[in-house]
Amino acid sequence: MKNSRKVITGTIVVLLMLVGSAFGGSKIEGAVINKSKAKNSANIAIGKNNSANMGSTSIQNSEVKGAVINKSKVKNSANIAIGENNSANMGSVEIQ
Repeated sequence: MKNSRKVITGTIVVLLMLVGSAFGGSKIEGAVINKSKAKNSANIAIGKNNSANMGSTSIQNSEVKGAVINKSKVKNSANIAIGENNSANMGSVEIQ
């Protein structure tokens, strides 16, 4: 039980500390660079219509002219999406 509380508390702290990059409806010229180091971290989306992004870059409805670079080192991590229409991205680039 003690270990479960540590994992949950650690997950919440990490989720609050690590934020991915998100762009929507933008005109991007040049480079988008995300350098991420996630260690012993959890990335969880639970419920309905939720998204969890850690060390990730997400670009939607945007015009991109240039490079999108994501350098991510992920170790001993969990990336979980549970439920309807959920997504969990860790150390990734998503362009829609």
